[in-house]
Amino acid sequence: MLQDSLLGQKDPFLLDANMSVADMVKNKMHLGHRYPQNFNTNFSGFVYEVKDDFVIIDLPSTYLYLKRAASYAALVARYGGVILFYAYSKKHEFICRKAAVNCSQFYYTGQWKSGMFLEPEKHLKCETLLVDGSLVKNPRIPDVIIIVGCGSYSFPNVRKDFLSTLSKNEIQEGILSPPAANLIKEANINFIPTIGLIDSDSDPYLVTYPVPGNDDNVCSVEYFLNTISLAIKHGVTILPAEDYERENITVPKSHSKH
Repeated sequence: MLQDSLLGQKDPFLLDANMSVADMVKNKMHLGHRYPQNFNTNFSGFVYEVKDDFVIIDLPSTYLYLKRAASYAALVARYGGVILFYAYSKKHEFICRKAAVNCSQFYYTGQWKSGMFLEPEKHLKCETLLVDGSLVKNPRIPDVIIIVGCGSYSFPNVRKDFLSTLSKNEIQEGILSPPAANLIKEANINFIPTIGLIDSDSDPYLVTYPVPGNDDNVCSVEYFLNTISLAIKHGVTILPAEDYERENITVPKSHSKH
């Protein structure tokens, strides 16, 4: 049974001190998609109101769900877990990389390559630092994945590298499954928990820890990723040596997306 003095604390990763509904409004996390054209009915529990045919997301719910998700990621990092940040859109590539690097974790952007977790030794670069100071190649899959790109995409707002993977039926329908669909599928196969920023056009049941919020606006995505990144940093920094001794520590070879 896990014994950790932090588990009994109200806010061990200082999330309440670094989060507020007011900041979420400033970063436009409350702005959803057009209703009812681009609305996923499974998202109904996170709707505050519909105004001028657009969904307004309930930010108190966002606060609670983001705090829960960030706390989980921080706890995993506290015990040496590997965390992967993923973003599909090009406009989110830089902030995804920045969030991952700031907390010494991994990132991947763009179209997900199928089979990444099925053949990790082929695709993933990771080494294990042993107690004697030597490095051994030891590719491992992440313990948690943080995802931006769980929503459906309609033409022409989709990357060309994603279009090349579609069937004729999908192209004719004009509505695509989430760009992260393959990633989520492989994560489920490998029992990897997922944290996803879920907009009003997305299904919260796609991921393990959904966080309702605007997944298009750069400010909103940055707030989501930075909150989790900061919690992870706190999780690692406040780790007392007597709580957890690691004989082998897995470290990234480089902050590469491949």
